[in-house]
Amino acid sequence: TRPGLWRASRACLASIRFLPHLGHEVTERGAFKVYAGSAERAARVRFLEAAPEPGQAALALITFAQTLVLDWHDHFVLRDSGRLETLGGGIVLEPHPRRLEGRTSAGGLYERAERRLPAQDRASYFAVVLDEEGAMAAAEVPVRTGLPEPAARQAAGTWFATTVFSGRAVAEASAAIGAELRAYQRDHPLEAGMPRPLVRTAVGLGARPFDELVDDLARRRVVVADAAALRTPDFTPALAGRETEQLMALLRAGGAAPPTMTELAGQFDPALIRGLVRSGVLIAVSQELVYPAEMVAGIRRLVAERIAAAGPFTVAQFRDAVGASRKYVVPLLEYLDRTGFTLRQGDLRVLGPKAEAVSSPAVSSPPRTDRSV
Repeated sequence: TRPGLWRASRACLASIRFLPHLGHEVTERGAFKVYAGSAERAARVRFLEAAPEPGQAALALITFAQTLVLDWHDHFVLRDSGRLETLGGGIVLEPHPRRLEGRTSAGGLYERAERRLPAQDRASYFAVVLDEEGAMAAAEVPVRTGLPEPAARQAAGTWFATTVFSGRAVAEASAAIGAELRAYQRDHPLEAGMPRPLVRTAVGLGARPFDELVDDLARRRVVVADAAALRTPDFTPALAGRETEQLMALLRAGGAAPPTMTELAGQFDPALIRGLVRSGVLIAVSQELVYPAEMVAGIRRLVAERIAAAGPFTVAQFRDAVGASRKYVVPLLEYLDRTGFTLRQGDLRVLGPKAEAVSSPAVSSPPRTDRSV
């Protein structure tokens, strides 16, 4: 027997048939004992419908004083140790019933037990449980159903690396994700998509099942997914417009010393700036500074030409070349170092391993500003 294949139960859903010759009514009161194989356990019986008459069958929840290893469709005998009599026998409908908190209604448990009654083999039992729960950890399937994974894969479900979903659950979750994305995109037209944690919370899935489902949806082009956000394939952030034109004009006018993010936040939607950075129209050289992409290209060209003509340069020389203060030139140089365009050697900068060759067509250098104080 494979380790971990069996798990002890504290309770089970069962169908019990009581003997017809009992000389008393059948009730939940009594000192019950369950005999399953060679095991004997004290137990409490909770009928899920009206108490049966002698000779009738009833669906019940049986709770054990001590754990007991049970399997689906195990047979057992029920005795009343106080009366010293056998009451009847039954079969296990579910050896590991989930969500048995005290608030669980008898009606809800009855419906669960009744759905399991027609199952004649492990495959059909697994299909019933999976359809009811929607998703299960793949490793739990053999433990809870006794069905080896290869057979379970053929029996039911959509299987991912660690999770198996019912077909209904995949369809419902896919529809819910699509609806959430469309609503978010309507309300946040500048964003790249809906943040993954918000989507997962909205559809109520655990982290691993959610990621596996989203990967499948992305492969099928139902959604477009990255590490941070999801969007529908037909969605494009609304980045064009008058506000974008005004922002770009303001940044271009600032040259190497543009308004900071803090200053821009009072005039422009931060989501617009994030969108333009994502699309490559703007480049964020630090948390506080963004530049038009063509401005950064011009600065790279200026640096390359300066090094080709006069060799490595200092921060002060770069400051004089672009006409901006250290508030701007230090983040710019750190960005160039970080992206491999320049390499710091002591107080000097030389071209880095990713410096682009300087050739035509020429890219204009950034205009000098008066913010070099």
